[in-house]
Amino acid sequence: MYLSLIYLNKMKISLIIMGISLLCHSMYAQTDKSDEDQILDLILLTAVSKDCYYSDTIFVETEKFKPFFDSDVFSEQTALIGLDTTMLAEISNNTKHYLKNEKWDISSFNNVGSFAKIRFLDKDEFKAKNLNTKNRKNLFITISMPLFNTKRDHCVVTIIFSQWKNSFYAHSIFAKKVYGKWVILLEFDFVLS
Repeated sequence: MYLSLIYLNKMKISLIIMGISLLCHSMYAQTDKSDEDQILDLILLTAVSKDCYYSDTIFVETEKFKPFFDSDVFSEQTALIGLDTTMLAEISNNTKHYLKNEKWDISSFNNVGSFAKIRFLDKDEFKAKNLNTKNRKNLFITISMPLFNTKRDHCVVTIIFSQWKNSFYAHSIFAKKVYGKWVILLEFDFVLS
């Protein structure tokens, strides 16, 4: 019983430290980074905060995949009122600007590494690791190219999570830049396999 109390106290302390670190990160980390770097930070911080204690290692594919976004389907699914239709059309049109083999710039990324074991892998390494894993506590994340509107203050990104071969879940996020910082407004397009 004494050991379980020690374990609980250590867990509480680590959660408090993690919360303080996340707060500091959200206050200062996004000021001098590009929009794409800020979105990568936001996505990975969200993934780590949800899956930190359930995952041994988080593997992130460095190559961006081609996103899909249909503004009409988005409007029907989310029922958000008051969104500018031209802004949604701009985001939808930006799927044409996809560049094959475009990669995430991970050189500026170092914030989440202290919370979880995050490994960035290229496409071939990522596939090999995902297919050959026997550890269900590994989390594999693939992130699409962000789709911005012309003002670059709204964004849609699709994220695919996998913990086991032939099994995945995915969703898209709709984010907005508020006072220079990206905030997730909505998660939509959920898929589960």
